[in-house]
Amino acid sequence: MKPLIRVLGVLALTMTLFGITSHEANANFIADPNPGGLFFFIDGANPPPFPVTSFSGNVGNPASGPVVDVVTNAPVSTGSGYANISSVVSPTVLTLLTFTPVDPTLFGDFSFRGQLADPGSVTIEVWDNPNFAAPGQSFTFPGLPGNADFQRIGIVSTDGQTIYRVDISTGVAGGFNSVLQVDFSLAQVPEPASLLLIGLGLIGLAGVSRKFRK
Repeated sequence: MKPLIRVLGVLALTMTLFGITSHEANANFIADPNPGGLFFFIDGANPPPFPVTSFSGNVGNPASGPVVDVVTNAPVSTGSGYANISSVVSPTVLTLLTFTPVDPTLFGDFSFRGQLADPGSVTIEVWDNPNFAAPGQSFTFPGLPGNADFQRIGIVSTDGQTIYRVDISTGVAGGFNSVLQVDFSLAQVPEPASLLLIGLGLIGLAGVSRKFRK
C-alpha cells in the first residue's frame, strides 16, 4: 500500500510541475513582460448612438473574430477600428471597464494602453472561472502619468488557463481619459516537447511502481 501512495504522490507532484490541474483551480497569471497580441476591433456603428455604457467588439478580425462584450461604469464613446474608448466625463468619471469574452476558452492574455486624467495606478483583475462573486487574481501597475499615454500593460497565463473576465480599474480622481489598443492572445496549448516530457515522466513512474512491487 505504501509504495502505491508514494507513486501517487510523485504523480501528483509531476502534474503540478507541468501545470496539469483542473480548470476550477486558480490560473497562474503574471504581469506580462512583453504585452501584445491580436487587436480588439470595435464597430463604431454598433450599437448607436454614443455615448454608451456597453458594447461589443471582435478580436483578430473586425468582422468575424471572436466577440468580447464590454461594460463600463460611465458613458464612453468609441472610434470604429482598433480599440479607442474615450471617457465622456459626464456625469460619472470612468474608473472601471469589464471585458467578457463570449467564448471563455479562447484567450490566455490581455493588454492595453491608455491615459489617466491624473498620475496614479491601474489595477487589472482577471478570472479563470465563472465565479465572478469571488475575487479574481489582481495586479496593480503604479506610477503611471496623468494626461499622457502610458505604455502597454497586461497579464498572461503561464499554465494554459483562459480568461473568463478581466476588469481594468483606477482609483485616481479623474479616472481614465481613454483606453486604447486593447489586445488579446489565444491561450497556449502544451508544446509537443512538453507532452513528450510528460509521457517520459509517466513511463518513469510506471517503472518505479514495478520496482516497488518487486
